[in-house]
Amino acid sequence: VASMSASDAAHGEHVSSPRRPGFKGGTPPQAPMSARSFLSQGSPRSLRAKANLRTICEEENADPAAIQQALECARASGIAAFELAEATEAAQRSARRREAREALSGAMSSREEDDLRKALTMADEAALDHREVEGAIKLIELLETSERSSADGGAASQRARAVARLEQAVKSRGRKELEEAIAGAESVGLGAKNQRAVLAEARVLLKMIKARHEVAQERRALEERRYQGEVVGAFGGR
Repeated sequence: VASMSASDAAHGEHVSSPRRPGFKGGTPPQAPMSARSFLSQGSPRSLRAKANLRTICEEENADPAAIQQALECARASGIAAFELAEATEAAQRSARRREAREALSGAMSSREEDDLRKALTMADEAALDHREVEGAIKLIELLETSERSSADGGAASQRARAVARLEQAVKSRGRKELEEAIAGAESVGLGAKNQRAVLAEARVLLKMIKARHEVAQERRALEERRYQGEVVGAFGGR
């Protein structure tokens, strides 16, 4: 009784300290990392692709072709589509800025007033810095001065009416009035600095009104869901 057989001792050791086949030592191996955890950390290749993409997109004058190439590398490395959404938007913004700059350069060379106004509209949509459009604005003001001194002042009159409509819409603070006035001003192509200031004010005001409307809609939807939940809870408790 005092002694234990080799088989019993082995059996007792097996019971007291279980070991996994193929593993040496008393500490069991860690469970394999889940797929979600692996994707959140990223493989070395995907991390390099993300870093490269982030660096390119943060450049002020990023080359759209370089962004597109970085996006393709990021997709090939297995980065999820939702992670690429911001970079895709940056690529689109960069493309719009490049197109606007090319349009401004061509319009400045041709000195055609219509081309200058179209280029300024593109610059507004691409959110170019004001320093990039100063030359075009000054040239338009110069051309407008020549136009007012000539017999044909029809276009100048249209722009003056568009500005007056913008000013009235800003005072009324009506969403429909602002949308129509902004569309009318964009169609005639405001180029003078004081005219563009009125247009910018109307755009900002319209954005504020839309934002307040969206917040109000979300609040009403939340209250409606809460009310429906209370009704369901009241009837369900009976």
